[in-house]
Amino acid sequence: MRNRFTFLALAGLTGLLLLACSSEEKIPQAEPQATNMPVGDTTEIAEGSPVAIASKMNVLYMGVENPIHLEEAGDDPGSWVVAAFGAGSNIRTTGPGTYVVSVSSPGEVSLLLKRGTVSKRYSFRVKYLPDPVARLGRFTGGVISGGEFRAQGGLIAAMDNFDFQVNCEIQGFNLTKIGRDANPVEVGNPGARFNEQSQKLIATAKPGDFFLFTNVKARCPGDGAGRTINSLAFQIR
Repeated sequence: MRNRFTFLALAGLTGLLLLACSSEEKIPQAEPQATNMPVGDTTEIAEGSPVAIASKMNVLYMGVENPIHLEEAGDDPGSWVVAAFGAGSNIRTTGPGTYVVSVSSPGEVSLLLKRGTVSKRYSFRVKYLPDPVARLGRFTGGVISGGEFRAQGGLIAAMDNFDFQVNCEIQGFNLTKIGRDANPVEVGNPGARFNEQSQKLIATAKPGDFFLFTNVKARCPGDGAGRTINSLAFQIR
């Protein structure tokens, strides 16, 4: 009797194993999925397929023309059809495999590259231009002689260490004089150039006085409104 039960148990176990093996063989294999390659990643890209690269940075900026070029696009990079979608984007060609993309809103831009039955899609983040730096001539603050201070005509907005040539404008600021023996005096100044009130206040500068430029507003290409940037503080020597 024990041998009969043992035989039946082994038979049952063998059946389970065969059923498992049979089931495993029938599991369908997943089809390989198309990969949207990130910008700059050339892993697993077939020979002759393009990689879309932002020529200046790995993002697109509002208010400027962002150059794009195709790498590894084969012998005829101009044979690829390139379209841009999202963030109010517009694209135009500047040569074989080279383009400029303009965007009008933050978000993300998708570039679709197509040639025949082959297509690839790349995504770029869209950002506002970085803040410009307010300057009084070449100065951003500190101790300055009365002559140098009075010789300046207004503030400028400089884009330091930025790859694009961008012109930002000063929209206005407040100028405050803190004299050694008088109460602070503040005037408003629309625009970048010193107005009459600012010129009169600056003309009174003498050693030991402090002058502050605050609430400095600037506007850059792509901005919907002005932005507040850095303040400046000067002491007259």
